[in-house]
Amino acid sequence: MAKQIITEPGRTFSEFALLPGYTRKECTIPNIDLSANLAGLKLKIPLISSAMTSVTGYEMALALGKEGGLGVLPVRLSVEEAVRIVKKIKNYEMGFVEEPIKVRETAAIETALREIKRHGHSKIPVVDKNNVFLGMFTQAHYWETNADLADPVSSNMLLPSQVPCCEKPDITVEQAKKLLSSMNANYLVVLDDLGRLVKVAFSKDIEKLKIAVAISTYEGWKERVNAVVKAVADLVVIDTSDAYNEFTGEVLKEYKSMKLKVPI
Repeated sequence: MAKQIITEPGRTFSEFALLPGYTRKECTIPNIDLSANLAGLKLKIPLISSAMTSVTGYEMALALGKEGGLGVLPVRLSVEEAVRIVKKIKNYEMGFVEEPIKVRETAAIETALREIKRHGHSKIPVVDKNNVFLGMFTQAHYWETNADLADPVSSNMLLPSQVPCCEKPDITVEQAKKLLSSMNANYLVVLDDLGRLVKVAFSKDIEKLKIAVAISTYEGWKERVNAVVKAVADLVVIDTSDAYNEFTGEVLKEYKSMKLKVPI
């Protein structure tokens, strides 16, 4: 029997308006912090993926992990497959973007924004016809100006002197990591001795990525937990249609009794 029947009409998102508070001048995009704490796990962005086979696999977990979010591997994955993906994510090594998306200096800002949207980047190198690096067009910098979409991208880009650059085309991954850390930069543009664009490295590819694994409340969940914890998963998630049930409570109680360091 239903415990309670609510007769009030439901509401949809379009029926509400979110009223912003007072915005101070220091509230700019570079100063906004979206980090979140999830069961003691610090995320750079408050986004986790659904524990569904049609949503989260290696690619989604990798993409979210690189952005600072968290992919949750589904219960329907076999223990062996979940362990394989966890290990692959945890052992992911930084690599250079050898053929970065770029635009010519004569391209309109609208073109650069379209490329950014299509490829999912927040910045794009600007080069001349000889591939000489002229600057970096960033979405954040554009948002802080009143530039017209028809203006050339060269009128709204960061100059090479404002961009973390390195004229060493044979730079190694380890050297790039040290440079990014010493510069406290989130990307590094690699040029040759003629100033031509060679490749780009991103700091988000340096840090160890985080990944979560879902378990059910059915028999066999302990075997899954032990396997993924051994593979160094960062979080265990109970996948249940409704956590207000005795099964979930029992799993939580037993999990805590296992004295594992991985949060749930």
